[in-house]
Amino acid sequence: MNYPEAHCHKWAWNLGEARGRHLAAERAWAEGSEVEAKQALHEMYYGDFEQRPLFPGLKILSSFWIAECAEMRFRLRVLHQALNGDALECASQDLFDTLFKEYRDDAVRLAEEGGLLGSFTASEFIRGYEPGSDLDDWPEELERLKLSTDEGIGAGKPGDLYFRWSSFCIKAVLSYAANLIRQAILAGLYVRRNGVDALEATLKPTYESFGWDVNRLFYGEVLAQMGIADLNDLVDLGTYGMLADQQSAPPREWKEGDGQSAVTFKESYLLTCQLYGIYSTVERRLGLEPGALAAAYCPYCVGHGEKTMFLVVPPDQRPIYTLVEGLAYDGNKCSFRLRLEPADDMARVEEAQMRIFGRG
Repeated sequence: MNYPEAHCHKWAWNLGEARGRHLAAERAWAEGSEVEAKQALHEMYYGDFEQRPLFPGLKILSSFWIAECAEMRFRLRVLHQALNGDALECASQDLFDTLFKEYRDDAVRLAEEGGLLGSFTASEFIRGYEPGSDLDDWPEELERLKLSTDEGIGAGKPGDLYFRWSSFCIKAVLSYAANLIRQAILAGLYVRRNGVDALEATLKPTYESFGWDVNRLFYGEVLAQMGIADLNDLVDLGTYGMLADQQSAPPREWKEGDGQSAVTFKESYLLTCQLYGIYSTVERRLGLEPGALAAAYCPYCVGHGEKTMFLVVPPDQRPIYTLVEGLAYDGNKCSFRLRLEPADDMARVEEAQMRIFGRG
């Protein structure tokens, strides 16, 4: 693999799980077992939360990857503006062509080995994808897929459902990987010219506004276009969406103090990270020290999570959200800690609602 498989290619494992359930539905359909076919298709779309590792299902997977497309385009714009990307464009294009070709080569191999594209020729489909041909019509295509899936589950008839989903999802994965590679190249060339400290100093003023802006993008545009309005769907996407690309460890929760003044701590752990996998690959290709580009991605992840907590944590608690260990900082995993202090924090909730939705 050109890119570390554990960090960069969990999409292939997830699509393989979906493919397995589609195959089970095809067998059941051929044998006349409508009930079993319906169950297999239901798991393909809605997931299987009993097995380990969890399989989130195509409903969550596709939503997460589309959301990541939007976020990676936005992150690229932020970096391009802050780092004067135009001045680095000539040097970055050839490197991008090489690195994205290598990512597509990985994807072709995984798709062929797993039969992830069926009658599509994986090589032609994946190598034919051109960055910039992003999924402009994705809301309409997603709606068509959802309607077809509802009909397929209702009849227990698999048809070509999986392959329509897999081609849609792989395009989304390629799109956001392309923009992520561009980000890493921009940051890497900037560091080679100006140094690691200059990268952090230049990007630091963008961290705060990014956290608000990306949540406004998610809640105001992307999730609305997906048709996600149900609270349960939103909670499921927030809880399980990261499993589209990352491996996680069980979370931990504890309290310090007694009674009403007790402080609650919640920690979540990611054992792998798509961003780390791509940024660390670019670091090596550019001859940079490990972690040299951490300032270009880790603080944005923390800022996104922090502003989300500002919105969703109830007003009787004050949230403090931090990264206590990171893969890019020579850690064994990414550990995110949420500290919840008893407080009257309605002002924080109102500010978050105003910043994200434009209302108090």
